This record gives sequence, C-alpha cells and structure tokens, in this order.
Amino acid sequence: HRVAPDAVALADVDGETLAVAGRLGDTWRDARADARLARDSNTGDANRIIDAGSTLFRVVRVPLTLDDGSVVGWLDLGTALDAGYAEWLDRTARVRSAIIRGTTLVATTLTAAQAADLTRALPGLFNSADPITLGGTDYAARDIARLGDVRIVALGSVDEAAASALARVNTGLGALAGGIFGILAAKVFSDTNRRSSSHDCADLVCRHWIAEKRDT
Repeated sequence: HRVAPDAVALADVDGETLAVAGRLGDTWRDARADARLARDSNTGDANRIIDAGSTLFRVVRVPLTLDDGSVVGWLDLGTALDAGYAEWLDRTARVRSAIIRGTTLVATTLTAAQAADLTRALPGLFNSADPITLGGTDYAARDIARLGDVRIVALGSVDEAAASALARVNTGLGALAGGIFGILAAKVFSDTNRRSSSHDCADLVCRHWIAEKRDT
C-alpha cells in the first residue's frame, strides 16, 4: 500500500533539515529540498511540487507551532510521483495511469510503445475528448488529480469498457489520489504503531525538538 510518505522531514523556519526519514530520505536531504521549500514559502500553499534529484515529489507542509501560534518549523511529507506511485494507482483503479508534468511524461504503467505514442501526443492530448491511440489500442484519458503543472491521468481502454472503468476512478481513485495527500499529516501521528521505525524516529525527533523550543 502506498500510504506512508517516501520522505518525512523536520525543518526549521530557515529551511535547515534537522531530521529526515523514509525510503527517499537521503534523496530529500541531498537535494536540500527543505531549503528550497523555505525560499518558496510565500506561496501560501500547503501542497507543493518539488524536484529532489531525479525524483518529483508532491509535498504536504505541516507547520509546527508554539502555544502562541508562532511557527517554529515544518514537518514536510513528500510522496514520490514515480513509477512505483503509478503502479499503485494502476492496481487501485485497474486502469493504466500516467503522471505528466507539462508536456513531459514522468511515469506511466503503459508499455514502452504506448508510452512513446503518449509522449508524442502530449502537446494536444487534453484539447479533445476523443480517444487517443496508443500502441494500436484506443484509450480514453481523464485527469484524476492536478497540482500546478502536474497531472495524474487515468487511461482506460475503449475496447475494455472504459466508461465503467473511469467511473470507478471518479468515485474511488479520485479521492485516493487527491485526498490522500491531505490525510498524510494526520496518519503520521495517528498511525505511528503501524509505521516503520524510521517514521517513528522522525515523530520522536519532532516532539523532542518542539519541547526544547518551548523551554528556550
């Protein structure tokens, strides 16, 4: 299940990473992702897209505040929009999926030939409701989530009753792909007994650091 973030980072208000955990924690730290997020903090958006190394992350930022409301740091929850995420969407919706940034195909569960056709079609893909032919098969494409210039797209084969497949996407996967980012923060704290030891460690570091800030 793709519920846990791939990177959980604790940062101060200046963007210095104090602790990081998760499958791609090292990638996050090496790319100085927290520092870049701090520079863009004036956007006012809790959900961000950021490149860290060769990985595209969707980030949920949770402010860490004292009793007086002052922000003393951030808990950043990064989910990698990569092949593994596309495969999770595929298993959940039972249709092919693609992650697209602008006119670049970031990840997909299509075959190599189909992915090549999709890449060539990207500039005008969303200007028409007509099916698109990929590798000799007609597909209907529909957005299931968007953030900035990133689209998460479901691709259902017209020959395999795409209408019913995409209806399942709208009722089920749309909530998963969009809503899961909003609940990740709550899950980090409410589901710690089911997390890996690395995520438990990040939570403990967070608690300890806030306690120290209150004492100073």
